[in-house]
Amino acid sequence: MPFVNSTSSAYQVNETLARLRDYGWDGDIRVRDEEVVPISLQLAALPGASIDGIRYVSSKDKALQQCTHLREILGHEYKPVPADSTASAAASLAEKGALDWAVVVPSRAAALYGLQILACDIQDNKSNYTRFHAVGRHDHERTGSDATKVMFEYNEVERAGLLHDTTGALDGVNMRYLQLLAIDGSLTRLTFFVDLDGHREDDDIASILASLEKKDYMKRLAILGSYPVSPDI
Repeated sequence: MPFVNSTSSAYQVNETLARLRDYGWDGDIRVRDEEVVPISLQLAALPGASIDGIRYVSSKDKALQQCTHLREILGHEYKPVPADSTASAAASLAEKGALDWAVVVPSRAAALYGLQILACDIQDNKSNYTRFHAVGRHDHERTGSDATKVMFEYNEVERAGLLHDTTGALDGVNMRYLQLLAIDGSLTRLTFFVDLDGHREDDDIASILASLEKKDYMKRLAILGSYPVSPDI
């Protein structure tokens, strides 16, 4: 599952956060691995199509957000059309057979659906990476280079110093990420996601999580899993 992208305009993958929140409280899924993948996006169309004739460009919204210079590449205005995924955009175009449509996809998707590439590496930032998480029923055993993902919600977010007290309880453990997701569009009801260096079975991590669960301001807290840390690219 894509979790976070290095491009600022498409940084946080809210769909993944929402699914983790939907299924993570009761232990139905666990984060068990991660991989950092370089992202290269291509503008592809049906064989015989030309850039001059493209009027619609379809892809996953996050992919479109990573390619803000499409007008300059095409040389004219176009209509962006969001799709469920880059692959579904390619499949839809192959079925549709429209020569005035193009898609923003990885090279693999273009090859699978018989599309020709009109322009290569069209993403704004050439240093474009996405961190993916592998999920399953169980998380990963300790490897010595691990991280633990935690999700929590507060009883009352208006209470002063909540986040300060929470991060202060980490007691020297490095926090890799801190992200939040609004609940039903609210600005005051939030779910927090934190990644900590260390495995949930490590004594210091286990102690910290146990102490956080006992805080009177903590509405609920779930350990989403421990996973081996992917080497930096």
